[in-house]
Amino acid sequence: TAESIQSGVSYGFMGMIDNIVAKMRVELEGECRVIATGGLLKIIADKTKSIDIIDPYLTLEGLRIIHERNQTS
Repeated sequence: TAESIQSGVSYGFMGMIDNIVAKMRVELEGECRVIATGGLLKIIADKTKSIDIIDPYLTLEGLRIIHERNQTS
């Protein structure tokens, strides 16, 4: 069913995020703050163990800063 597919995708992404962050923490040998970006992450971010902050506009804000720095005066 559509609900089963949605559930599988959601749980799959949650597991993927937690697994990748866990492996990165081992490699970095310590804790780090995890910031999720993108509008759809609101759906799963609060259900993961590893996401600390949700900033849906972080990527766009970074692109805006890069654009402003590349403008000629």
